[in-house]
Amino acid sequence: MTHVFKPGEYKTRDGRKAVVLCDDAPGQDALVGYLLSKGDRVEATTWLSTGRYFGDEQHPNDLMPPEPEQVVRWVVLWNDSGVTLERSAPPILAGRKACTRVVLTPGRFDDENTPSEWDRAIDAALKAAADAPGAYKAIRAADAIRALKREGK
Repeated sequence: MTHVFKPGEYKTRDGRKAVVLCDDAPGQDALVGYLLSKGDRVEATTWLSTGRYFGDEQHPNDLMPPEPEQVVRWVVLWNDSGVTLERSAPPILAGRKACTRVVLTPGRFDDENTPSEWDRAIDAALKAAADAPGAYKAIRAADAIRALKREGK
């Protein structure tokens, strides 16, 4: 999926700050803005609507889409054998057997090109649960993550 660049702040391919001021300029270079170069020097420039600086070739001045926000959840294996997905880690005294932090990127899980995001989260949950007594219940940790996926949280 291609990012749609609107007026706002971005980073360039080489990591500099870029600001898009206009996204509807006439002609091929629809994006108008500026780059901050070394010593905070301002350089006016334009980009194609795709964020490319020049044609289809990669260039250090290409605009990069913002990084997606990430969500932190905790897969908790409880002493009573239950498994839940929590927004924060419960204290050990609350009856938890094992707990693992998983970092998820919303909006990327249903994309067929990035199934590894869920795979990593499930693997992390299984590893943490496997280290705890009653590790045979570890598969329930993966089920909790799958439930989160279905809920779209």
